[in-house]
Amino acid sequence: MPTNSSQGFTLVELIIVLAILIIATSFAIPALQSFILKSQVRTFSSDLSRSLWQARNHALSYGKTITICGRDANASNPVTCDASSSWTNGWVTYMGQAADIPTTSSTLAIVIKSSGNIIASSAAAKLSFAPNGLVTQVASAGAEQTFTVRCNNDSASVWRTLHIQRNGRISLEINKDDVYAC
Repeated sequence: MPTNSSQGFTLVELIIVLAILIIATSFAIPALQSFILKSQVRTFSSDLSRSLWQARNHALSYGKTITICGRDANASNPVTCDASSSWTNGWVTYMGQAADIPTTSSTLAIVIKSSGNIIASSAAAKLSFAPNGLVTQVASAGAEQTFTVRCNNDSASVWRTLHIQRNGRISLEINKDDVYAC
């Protein structure tokens, strides 16, 4: 005589599976947030490094001075340089000296960034590359110019540092890549 067995899950089994899923998700969300922040920092510093490299290459290719400056997000004109040393809102690359004001016709590239969780700063508001590729405009008479990329709510922790030597060589220093959150 066949027995009558029920098919499917009991309510207790379903509740246990849901509890396990909730616990696993609670561990995954902070790691995902950390991954997203690290990715934003890496992308930002990589984009800035690439733009500096391209500005130097343009100077060598065109035989003209190329300047790159932090973009002023509050200006109505998108090619306006920020007078401060903040590069958080992006940057403008243009053909001309550091004392020149960029125009639409002299602009080679505009990179727009949303500030979000990242702060990028430098001692120089503008950086110029001479036609021979050497850095001609820096904040001080030192041997190099540095850009720092950090979290918005953790001003003490520098995550990435870009170093630009007087000869135009650009290097990236990874300061914090193992930190899980800002």
